[in-house]
Order: sequence, then structure tokens, then C-alpha cells
Amino acid sequence: MSPLVSIIVPAYNRASLIEETLESIRLQTYPAIEVIVVDDGSTDETVSVINKWIEANREIKAVCYALGKNAGKSSAVNYALDRFSGEFAMILDSDDLLLPDGIASEVRYLLARTDVGMVSARPYKLDGNRKTNITFDVFKDEATFDDLVNKHGDLLLNGNTVISSTVMMRRDVVQHTGHFRPDLRYTHDYDYWIRVSRSYKISYLAQPVIYYRVNSVGSSSIKRFGTFREICALLLEEQPLYPIARVRNALLRETRGNAWLAYHDANYIDMIRIVLHGILTLFRTLVQRPKK
Repeated sequence: MSPLVSIIVPAYNRASLIEETLESIRLQTYPAIEVIVVDDGSTDETVSVINKWIEANREIKAVCYALGKNAGKSSAVNYALDRFSGEFAMILDSDDLLLPDGIASEVRYLLARTDVGMVSARPYKLDGNRKTNITFDVFKDEATFDDLVNKHGDLLLNGNTVISSTVMMRRDVVQHTGHFRPDLRYTHDYDYWIRVSRSYKISYLAQPVIYYRVNSVGSSSIKRFGTFREICALLLEEQPLYPIARVRNALLRETRGNAWLAYHDANYIDMIRIVLHGILTLFRTLVQRPKK
């Protein structure tokens, strides 16, 4: 019997996109799936679109929870994490699309590698509404490998290489790691992968399993300054765990990288804010006393 996979879909004001996401789940070659959609207080017709899809596809085990009040993606995901029943869990963003064999590929990998707690994979870019065969630069030319930390190094110090919608985790990994942090708006998933990596092996499957939408209205990935500010906060929080020189090197790398991305987006105000906040955070590493 195929183990059940729980696909968690947090949604906020996705009426124009979420049906396509749900259809990509319906078209999976893998048979044992439950769908848990959590609407985070949408003010558009998102809930109506979801419920119509569920009604039209009764053969699929699916439920929609409407939280009523917008509390952020972490709260929506956490609500589902308290309720999912699968052996494996995937958190699929409501504007991304699964490839038909995406779930089956990751389940096969995790069943074959019982020492691995979590697997991420390669995404294709979905540029607005245009599907492409373009992949992201991270591990673009790499083959599948079984230990992300061994390959890439510490996730906090060396940066995030995990595309969130590609991740599949074992149930015991979720139970051990706990909830996503609701105080993090942009780096909630990055923080979670860091915590997972400290207790479990994370693998990388060199096979596209999703279309990852870029240039999407409301996408947190384009909130450069917000993302950078939260990364700085994580580095300050975790500073006592590492040699101070490594923390400062990580901070400088993140400052350069995010400032360049903001410049590339022609968002010069955010570029300046990133540089100034990077300098401020660097100063704080000089004066902040390590925790005992």
C-alpha cells in the first residue's frame, strides 16, 4: 500500500491562481494523497474557488479550513501541521504547480533512503503564467546527493538553497521540529530547514518536481528588505553558536547578495536600506554579548 502524502496549501488572496495549483495536485500519478488547504483570511474569492474545486473532485481527500483573520503564512501552515495524517508532508505554495510525477518521485526517494528525513528537489521556473524548462542556479549542474549540509555547509552561515514548495518531510521530522515561527514573515521556511538540518539528513533530488512561480503579485520572495532583515535577526540570534568571524562573513555575504538583487530589480531604495541595515547589524555583532 502506498503511504499517504499530505499536501498542505496555505493560501491568501489567490482566487486567480489556486485552482491551477489544486489541479496540479489532482493530476499527480501518485495515488495516496490528502489535500489540506488553509485560507489565511482572504478578502477575495479564494475560499469559494477552493470549495468549488473540492466539490467537483470528491474522489480526492481534501478539506479547506478558513481561518477568517489574516495571521501570516506560518500560522496557516501550523494549523495544518496539527491536523495532517500522512506519513509524508509537503507544503505547496498556492501559486506553484506540481509536475505530474513530482510526488511519486520524492516518495520513491524517501522510501529508498530511510536515513533521510527531508528531501528537496529541482524546480522549473514559472514566469508569471509561462511555464519554462529553466531551472534555478542552485545545484543546477549537480546530480542527486543525500546530505545537504555535507555538500553545502551550515544552512544559516552559507545561505538557503532549499526551494520551499519542493520539500517533502517525514511525519516524525515535523513532529520533532514543531511549528513554523509566526514572527517570521519571509524566512519562516528558511528557519525551519535550518532547524531540521540540525537533527536530520536533508537530501537533494536532481529532478524537477514543481513549477515555481516568479514575478507573482504578493510573492514574499521579492520582498528583498524584509527577507534580509529577518536573515540578519536569525544571524544575531544564533551568533553564540558559531565563531564570530563566521557570523560576520555570513552577514557580509548576505548584505552584498541582497543589495545586488535589489539593484538588479532597480529597487534602489531597498538596496540602500539593505546596506544600512547590514552595517547596523555588523555593529551589533561587535557589541552584543554572547548568551551563556
